[in-house]
Amino acid sequence: MDNEGQNKNPGNNSGAQGIFSTPELTVDTEKITLGANSENDKSRVASIFANTDAGQRAQKLNNAMESPAEAETADIVIDSGAKKKSKMPIIMAIAVLIVIAIGLVTFAVSKIGGDGGDEVTKVPTTAKEAFEDYRNYLVNGPEGAENTTGEWFLIALYDEDLLDVEEKTNYVNTLRVKFNTYYDMINKTDETEIYDNLLGIVVNGASLDVLSDELLETYTQGGKDGAQKYISNIAPEIKKAPNLAINMSVSVRDFLKQQLNLIEIYDSFNCIENNMILYSCGKDEGLQSATLMNVRKNQSASMQSISQLFPNVANILVEMTNDFNNSIRGTDNA
Repeated sequence: MDNEGQNKNPGNNSGAQGIFSTPELTVDTEKITLGANSENDKSRVASIFANTDAGQRAQKLNNAMESPAEAETADIVIDSGAKKKSKMPIIMAIAVLIVIAIGLVTFAVSKIGGDGGDEVTKVPTTAKEAFEDYRNYLVNGPEGAENTTGEWFLIALYDEDLLDVEEKTNYVNTLRVKFNTYYDMINKTDETEIYDNLLGIVVNGASLDVLSDELLETYTQGGKDGAQKYISNIAPEIKKAPNLAINMSVSVRDFLKQQLNLIEIYDSFNCIENNMILYSCGKDEGLQSATLMNVRKNQSASMQSISQLFPNVANILVEMTNDFNNSIRGTDNA
């Protein structure tokens, strides 16, 4: 059925009954004898039909059809029930809500970063873009951070209070994420593996306070075994790296082992609360044993070794990073 054609007729209403189907038409046509020229009979039938409601409606429709100009303005009312309210406002409101929801999802997806979630950045789609993103974070640090030392941000962290412990934790974790994004996009070689190890060693050397806090938290949650596994994972034995970097990695691992010894001693005197060592508690408990003094001495030696090695190892990282950067910039399809 052509619905479009029906809608063009203003007098058509599919909900109304046919004119001759109404029960109000009670004329018995079998009892009316129509002569060929009986004007009286025609007049009488017309009069009876006109007096019914159906007849009156039919007459109005007939007049409307004979006079098109009047049909547009005539006040013809055919009761077909209550007029339905338009659903357009509801549909428009739902459409607006959908648009807002899409905008919020798009904004959320554009938020990129590590644990710190520092800023909104473009998602790298190539190894070249990923390396540039990592290198910028390595050199300049998080957005808004101040560094007037002239050193790369990661290197300046070693002996400058650029960030507190929580901020430094966010920074080094985000730096690892950015590098891993690049590392996962490339074909691994001996050179890239050496660089990966070198970066991890420099990050550890620059964030000993972060490692100490993470070690204590691991100890309180998983005991001594959990803490030892943490040390093995964060400072593993490394063979592919410059010799200076390997030596510094050993020193970092020794520092963490001595830190674990300190944690065990203070824990034995109940001097650990809320993932913090209460050093003042040690004095009250007589924590001045020879064992404790020996642990502190060994840890101090490890820190001195790291201090001597760090500048040279950091310079190696700078040189390798610049070499990688020059190589990648010269490769359009990197």
